[in-house]
Amino acid sequence: MYKLLITANTMKKLILSLFTLLLFVGSSNAQDDAMKMVKKANKLLNAYNLDQSNTDKLAEAKTMIDQAMTDPVAMEDVGANQVLGEIYNATLTDQVKKKILDPSTKLNDFTLGTKAVNSLTKALNGAEKKFQKKDALTTLAEISSSLNQYGLAAFNNKDYKNAYANFKSVLDIQELLTSNGMPATLSGDDQMNDQIYLTGFSALNAGDTEAATPYFEKLVEVGFEDARVYSSLYTIKKKKGMEEEAVAMLNEGREKYPDDTGLLFEEINYYLGAGKLDVLIGKLEVAMEKEPDNVTVITTLGNVHDNLYQKETAAGNTAKAEEHFNKALEFYGKASAKKPDHFDAVYSVGALYYNKGVALSKEMNELANDYSSEGTKKYEAKKVEVLAMFDKSLPHFEKAEGLNKDDRNTLIALKEIYARKDNFEKSNAYKARIEALDN
Repeated sequence: MYKLLITANTMKKLILSLFTLLLFVGSSNAQDDAMKMVKKANKLLNAYNLDQSNTDKLAEAKTMIDQAMTDPVAMEDVGANQVLGEIYNATLTDQVKKKILDPSTKLNDFTLGTKAVNSLTKALNGAEKKFQKKDALTTLAEISSSLNQYGLAAFNNKDYKNAYANFKSVLDIQELLTSNGMPATLSGDDQMNDQIYLTGFSALNAGDTEAATPYFEKLVEVGFEDARVYSSLYTIKKKKGMEEEAVAMLNEGREKYPDDTGLLFEEINYYLGAGKLDVLIGKLEVAMEKEPDNVTVITTLGNVHDNLYQKETAAGNTAKAEEHFNKALEFYGKASAKKPDHFDAVYSVGALYYNKGVALSKEMNELANDYSSEGTKKYEAKKVEVLAMFDKSLPHFEKAEGLNKDDRNTLIALKEIYARKDNFEKSNAYKARIEALDN
């Protein structure tokens, strides 16, 4: 009798071969199980379609297909991707119907539609038979409406990232349909442009300026009628540091929509930032005509004249400086009359008088070097003017303090005024409050 001798090396090879065989069989079984689940999910979907009140069947179908699609083979299978798309489409449609019947119903899982589009696109791209391609395109067309409903719900929830994803998917579907000879679900240019508008604004609100840019540029190209397209492109290009292009877009928008206050205020803010004060006055006066009760606009007009007053004073243009001083005082007064507790307007009147007092103080100090009788008279006269300005500023700063007791600039002004009036007790009290703020 012969003995079968098995070496240790041979045993290892046998074990490895057996393990590989078991692994292959196990993998094959897993794939079979996954495809069986796809078939079962499809049957459950068909059962739901026969009786759409039986939403348990639909929920079970979704659970089944989700589990099946964890298998790598199923993930690439045309039929499996088609089934997933159809189940998700039915799920989305069911949720939208419920919301229509009961507006308090909350839509959930805002990624469901985009996942369905991805699977259906994969099915379309992998289709070898005409019916497979037609099925994928038909389901994509059907899902568009639900995607828009989910996009709007996400937008209203300020979930702009998912709003953008859903709205963009609708546009992606239109391209797939038309490139494959199918009619688009968005009928006409108006619906298409509205969709581009929604998609662009969602991307912009989500902070994705790169994604938003081509949508707004397309709308400008087709002449879409909405001033916010121009203000959005202005904002995007300015943020990117494209100053010249941003201003060009702003100017184009202002020319096309001269009565739009949104663009007007964008323009005002631009000229404020650029320090182009002379140009700004006209823009602000137009804004005040359009919004006569807008206290911020009126105060800003006062600020502009205030700045020009200081600029002309520094240049020695006394007459021009006085003109701007009076204009500033006029607009601050108008703002305070409309809203007596408007801090900026109240403080600004005090600052206007105070700064004029400081400017006069410099003139007074120059006169101090003239010890002649005439020089002394001029000095004393100028001193009266200086104190008069500080006296005029005082009640406005005191009122400003009452509106905002911790405003540092107001406290500094009050400290300085009382020091000039030789009221050191009050001046030191304000000094202590300033130090307390700093600590």
